[in-house]
Amino acid sequence: SYARKYALNGLLLLDDVKDADTNENQQQSQNAKDDKNQQRSRNAGANKNQQKSQNAAGSNRDPKGGTQKKLIDKKELDALRKRFKDNGVDETKVCSAYKVSDLSQLSVSQHENITQHFEQVKEKVEESDISVINQETPLVRDPADYGSYPLFGTPIQVGEAVVQAGFDVVTCATNHALDRGAEGIHTTKEFFAGEDVLCLGIQTAEEAERKPYEMLSRHGMKFALFNYTYGTNGISAPEEYPDMVHLLENEKQIREDLQKAGEEADAVLVFVHWGTEYADNLDAFQEKWTEVFLEEKVDVVVGAHPHVLQPFEMLEGVDGHRMLVYYSIGNFVSAQPEKACVRGGMAYFTMVPGEEGQVVTEYGLSPLTIKWQEGGGYAPYFSENVLVPGKT
Repeated sequence: SYARKYALNGLLLLDDVKDADTNENQQQSQNAKDDKNQQRSRNAGANKNQQKSQNAAGSNRDPKGGTQKKLIDKKELDALRKRFKDNGVDETKVCSAYKVSDLSQLSVSQHENITQHFEQVKEKVEESDISVINQETPLVRDPADYGSYPLFGTPIQVGEAVVQAGFDVVTCATNHALDRGAEGIHTTKEFFAGEDVLCLGIQTAEEAERKPYEMLSRHGMKFALFNYTYGTNGISAPEEYPDMVHLLENEKQIREDLQKAGEEADAVLVFVHWGTEYADNLDAFQEKWTEVFLEEKVDVVVGAHPHVLQPFEMLEGVDGHRMLVYYSIGNFVSAQPEKACVRGGMAYFTMVPGEEGQVVTEYGLSPLTIKWQEGGGYAPYFSENVLVPGKT
């Protein structure tokens, strides 16, 4: 059913996508590992080949008059990649995943096995130069604060598992960010900061000055990382700390922030909590903000919140700027029982320096299924297939 759904949106499901340039990819993976070790205090992990896929484009539908959704020419991208390789230009590989941490329902003994949740995907995480995961719910240290729907409190062990899996960045601006109030924000931010993991989308009471994005460097390239949520389920941040959770609401301010980041960084990435839960297709809110991001020359948008997979595509604005957008990449680790919610994916894309900033040279999605494993709880398992845009 997912293969058919993506085919209707201009994507194809391919079996056993292999990379013929094995030796070259081994060297690139080793370079990525070494770079990651230098920039982080913990071990980055293994040297593994990264599967690569063909490049091309998404659909050419045009829901808004100002956006031209143009099919990307595969030959053009292949030629661009070859030129960068011939000149010895470094690539930056990025992967992103979405995790619903409603794992507070598990017993204390199962909390001790939470590190097993990411064992099946650890190698894929570690081979990326930048690996990002969404932490849906606030972390808590006191078992008395554990909580499930509708007000979540997630054991700190879940955060420890994220760290041990090797993720570099955690996005925390979600509709559940304030489920445990300012204390939950503080615990979550303090924990990840102490583990040298970049935490996006939330600010503690001690961070009084508004900081809409964070900077991260890889291979000499500077990335500006944003994280927004559509709301917080009616729970307001304290009046004296309006920026405690980064909200997708003040369009004028957000446009100004994106413009400033574009001047400072080589590439701008936005991780956004939006969309309609359990809906296969994007809604008007997603369309509106996609238009804003494209107009402000964002390079990549990765969406979450619907808990199910939605299409992804490469867009081109009227000025020729290209933006890759994943509307929703579904769940990554979740205890949600609904059938559609046990399927998700890890978004991946590669960026290289271009004449006017970073260029996405390849992208796709590695589908996964969330399974219960005895003694270890829920864990994601990658499919042998890879979803990539169809050929032009």
